[in-house]
Amino acid sequence: MTSRPELDALLRQLELDLPYMKADMHGFYREFEDRAELILGVAEGSEAEYVLDCLMTILRRGDIAQKNIFKRSRLH
Repeated sequence: MTSRPELDALLRQLELDLPYMKADMHGFYREFEDRAELILGVAEGSEAEYVLDCLMTILRRGDIAQKNIFKRSRLH
């Protein structure tokens, strides 16, 4: 079982890597989805909802969600 602090560390690292990932928007969607799915895969039960909320917050902060360019994601 992955603890909340461990999930937070994974999410924090994903958010820190966002500027580098956005530098290549052609690969951004795939990389973000892959990493998000890995984090969701270790989240259990109600923690999955928490992770989804955090992922959407990361996208908003990174100015991805506002541009409506992440519609095709399975995260929505």
